[in-house]
Amino acid sequence: DGIRDYKVTGVQTCALPICAEWGRRRRLRRGSRYTPPMLGAARELARRQWRLALCLGIFALLALPAWPATVDDVYITLTYARHWAETGVLEWTTGERVEGYSNFLFLAVMALAARLGGDADLLAQLLALAAGGCMVAWVEHKAPRDGGGLLLALAVAAWAPLNHWSAIGLETTSYAVLLVAGWVLYARMRWGAALFLLMLSALTRPEGILHLVVAALVGATTERRREWREAVAVAALFT
Repeated sequence: DGIRDYKVTGVQTCALPICAEWGRRRRLRRGSRYTPPMLGAARELARRQWRLALCLGIFALLALPAWPATVDDVYITLTYARHWAETGVLEWTTGERVEGYSNFLFLAVMALAARLGGDADLLAQLLALAAGGCMVAWVEHKAPRDGGGLLLALAVAAWAPLNHWSAIGLETTSYAVLLVAGWVLYARMRWGAALFLLMLSALTRPEGILHLVVAALVGATTERRREWREAVAVAALFT
């Protein structure tokens, strides 16, 4: 009789929806699958980086046709590199002291690869392709996260000169990456790292010396004159 005469009070009426919602969420938790934290982080990264993957995929696809077409300038560098690795002397042939190269840093990397028994031809192409991919990735990262930014990143990824020069094994794209990275760090007032990268660009291509000199002269007029004077002295030794 007590159960039949039971009446719901106002407090109990308010509690009923709360209990029902709690039960619904509990059933959902029981029915859902557990997602490991690492898997969830990977999914979130993939969701955010789909645009980067798209741009790099298009860049690699369009660079693929030029992969077999290695120009003669690459073989000039590789000849110097092989001779340096085999004889220890930076010459074209034995007794020929002719400086027929303009990319000392790139040549030194190829010589080291040949000295270690690696494939210098393949390494030259891989470095050029990786540098081109870095340029595409940097533009994609800096582009706005909207339709216009996506079109800009895709335009750079599909740019025919970049695709071509990134596949034939020259130092052009490596020089561009060092140059851009150096000036970006310069704009952020990271003087030491900026000068170091500009110095590497000067060792990669002779025109990089102009950028190095301009950066050093402008930096010498800033507040950190002592640091820049020391850095300029080191740069002069390398150059």
